[in-house]
Amino acid sequence: MDTTDEYIDMCKKAVQIQQTWKKTIGDYFYNPSYYSSNNVSIIFDSYIRNKEEGREYYGGTYSNNERVLDGSTWLPRQDQLQDFLNWEHDGTYGVVLIDAFYNFSKMNYETYLFNNTKMTWERLWLTFVMYKKYNKVWNGSEWVGI
Repeated sequence: MDTTDEYIDMCKKAVQIQQTWKKTIGDYFYNPSYYSSNNVSIIFDSYIRNKEEGREYYGGTYSNNERVLDGSTWLPRQDQLQDFLNWEHDGTYGVVLIDAFYNFSKMNYETYLFNNTKMTWERLWLTFVMYKKYNKVWNGSEWVGI
């Protein structure tokens, strides 16, 4: 899982994706006021259970109220980014998605996508999702329309 500053910045600025966040078990999130080694944590089942019971406290994230998550940035995992595209083409989801992803990666090789950063699967899939769904590309500091 990519928890680098670069991925956090890309996720924070991917406003359209942040707006879809439905907090679930296993989600990674970043909060600058959170006390961990890199301010990244994961939602555990006690958060979900306590939220359903109407309590504010949730264990596992070492925080005592929901304000920590409300001010947080969701860091989608690779599988969540793949699901985000929601491509169902006659039961050939995997084939169609991988083909489109391959063509996108090939088309963008040695361009804005790979120039001066160590690429991770999460960054690559986030870039693909933003391109396919919102016609945006990452220019190194912002998502810009194409």
